[in-house]
Amino acid sequence: MTAAIDFVDHAKKCMGAFSLVPVAFDPKLARIEVEGGTIALDLFTADKLEKVVFCTILMHETGVVESTAMAWPDYAERYAFMQA
Repeated sequence: MTAAIDFVDHAKKCMGAFSLVPVAFDPKLARIEVEGGTIALDLFTADKLEKVVFCTILMHETGVVESTAMAWPDYAERYAFMQA
């Protein structure tokens, strides 16, 4: 039996320790709906993270769902990481 998991919601809970702060962007880009599917985007920032992006793509015809969580360290953290 396969259990459905809301990956983006789970990823947000896991990243909760970073105290994510929403970043304002064009609301038309937050949810894009077309005949063939839907794209939902959330953008955040946090201490030591330049940006955090959560994205879910749903293709209606096939029922395929692709969810992604991406995080970029801020510049100072990238530099420290590269020096290690």
